[in-house]
Amino acid sequence: MNSSLGDAHLTAPTGPNGRLFTLGHGDYTARVATVGGALARLTWRGADLVLATDSEGDGTAYAPAYAGKVMAPWPNRLRDGRYPWAGADHRLPLTEPDTATALHGLVCWQEWRVASAAPDRVTLATDLWPQPGYPFRLGLAVDYALSEDGLRVTVDAVNLGDVPAPYGVAFHPYLRCGDGPLDECLADIPAARVVLTDSRGLPVREGAVDRHGLDLRGGVPLALIRADHAFTGFPDGGWQASLSRPGMPFRTTIASDTRWAQVFTADNIGRAGLAIEPMSCPADAFRSGAGLVTLAPGERHTLRARLWADPTTA
Repeated sequence: MNSSLGDAHLTAPTGPNGRLFTLGHGDYTARVATVGGALARLTWRGADLVLATDSEGDGTAYAPAYAGKVMAPWPNRLRDGRYPWAGADHRLPLTEPDTATALHGLVCWQEWRVASAAPDRVTLATDLWPQPGYPFRLGLAVDYALSEDGLRVTVDAVNLGDVPAPYGVAFHPYLRCGDGPLDECLADIPAARVVLTDSRGLPVREGAVDRHGLDLRGGVPLALIRADHAFTGFPDGGWQASLSRPGMPFRTTIASDTRWAQVFTADNIGRAGLAIEPMSCPADAFRSGAGLVTLAPGERHTLRARLWADPTTA
C-alpha cells in the first residue's frame, strides 16, 4: 500500500467504527469503516444512497442493525447456533438471544486492516482464526471501488486451513433515496420466489411472491410492506433492484451475481432504510445446505455487488 496516500484519507480511530476511509470519484463519495469492513456512507451529488453510519460523535454509537457490514462465514440466522459438519456437531454463541440463533457470522465487529488504498478505492482485509464453533481458518478481503458507474463491492474469501470449511457471505447495505420516510418510497425487486419464515426468522419453505403479499416487482409502494425475507427466483445472469422516491431525479440501484437477496424493511430501527443484501445463501444454510459453499483448502469464493444512482426522467 502507498502508506502516505492511505494515511491521508483515514481518520483517527473513532470507537466502534475504527477508522473511516474517504473515497471520491466524480459525483460519488463514500466512507468505509475498518470495523466490520463496512460501507459507512455513499452519496451521489450529495444525496444519500445508503443509511449513513459514519458519524464520529463521541465514539460510542456503533452501526445499527449491522448496517453496511460484511457478514461471513455465514449470513443471517443459524438455528440454535448449531450445525453438523464432517461428523461433528458444532456450537456457536447465540448472538441474537431473542431468537436463540447465531446471527451474521463472525467478522462484523472485527477490525479490518487496510491492504491497499487510493483516492477512489480501498481494500480491507481480515483473518478468521479457528475458534469454538467454527474451527476453520479463512482469509477475507473486501474491495470498495468508486467510478462513474458507482461503487463496486467485492468480497473475497480463501480457505487458509487444511480441511474443507463451510462458508456463506453477504453484504448488508440499507438503501436510501435521499431524505424522507421509507414509506414514501417504491421498491423494484425482480424476484419470483421468497423464503417464508417462522417466528424466529428461520426458513420454513419457499413460495411464490405473489401468493404471499411480497411481490415487489415493478415498483411497489413500501408503506404497507413488512419484510425480513430471502428473495430468490431472479432472472438468469444476476439481478438488479432499486429504491425510488416520487420527485427524486434518481433511483438508488443495487445489482449482484448472488442467487439470494435478503430484503428487510428495518422495522426495528424506525424503517430507516431498505436493506437489500446480496447473499450467497439464505438463513440456516449450515444446516439446510441451501447455497452452502464448501471451501476446500486453498479454494476461493467471491461475492460481487454494485451500488449506484440511476438518473430518471420523471
